[in-house]
Amino acid sequence: MKCNICPVGCMLEVGGSETDINVTGNRCGRGIEYARKLISDESKILTGRCILLNGPMGRLPVVSSKPVPKDISDAVLEQVRNLRVYAPVEKGQILIENIMGSGIDILAQRRVGRSSM
Repeated sequence: MKCNICPVGCMLEVGGSETDINVTGNRCGRGIEYARKLISDESKILTGRCILLNGPMGRLPVVSSKPVPKDISDAVLEQVRNLRVYAPVEKGQILIENIMGSGIDILAQRRVGRSSM
C-alpha cells in the first residue's frame, strides 16, 4: 500500500496478524503508524469515484460523510462505482443518502459544471 501521510510516498508492506502488525518499506516513523491505523480501524472515511454524465470528465470524486464500517465498505464502494450522476454537481451535494441504511451519506468532493458539448 502507498503511504499517503508524508511527501515521500513510501510503498508499505504489511504482514502479521491484527494483533501483531509488521510494517516494512517505510522511510519515516509516520508510515508505520499510518499502516497500523489503516489495518486496525474498524471504520474509515471512504473515497471513490462515480460515473459522471454530461460533464467535462468521466468520473466524479466522492467521499463518505462519516467513517464506514469495514464490514460494508466493499458493498458501499461497489454502489459508488456503479452510481451515475448528471452534471452540474455542487461540492458537498448528497449523491446517495443513508447508503445501505447506515446513516452515512455519499457526497460529491468537487463542483462540476455541465459540459458545453
